Amino acid sequence: MPDFPSQGPRLHGRRGARELLLQVLYEADLGRRPPDALLSERADEMEIAPDQLKFIRSVSDLLHATIDEIDRKITTAAPRRPLAQLAPLDRALLRMAVAELLVADTPAAVAIDEAVELAKRYGVESSGRFVNGVLGTIQREIEAGPGTAPDLEPVTNG
Repeated sequence: MPDFPSQGPRLHGRRGARELLLQVLYEADLGRRPPDALLSERADEMEIAPDQLKFIRSVSDLLHATIDEIDRKITTAAPRRPLAQLAPLDRALLRMAVAELLVADTPAAVAIDEAVELAKRYGVESSGRFVNGVLGTIQREIEAGPGTAPDLEPVTNG
């Protein structure tokens, strides 16, 4: 299990909000509790500012409303790494980052960089490269627009 920060007011700004959401998604993915309940509980414990809570709720809400589309994007971008076989942390992080890319409230480069940093911090050695490759592929697809078939090379290793 990743070494997430202990309880207390340690997480600040959007980076902290992303870290909190990653914790919630990771725990929910392991089947411990529903993400909405976990998010409310953890936000209170961590003393997340209202504007940051609004941000992570918007990402979380979009993630859960479009989970099938997000999972398809991840599966297409990394065909050799089935979603069910991804480490729970990588799966949660990719889902969160793709949802943030779809919200378009944050520049894509920032969303990807933040996800890569979280992957490096909490994942295995190859997590950062893998997350970067998958998100880069997905971002190029998003930029190409619906109905287009951009010449994208899926992530096969990492």
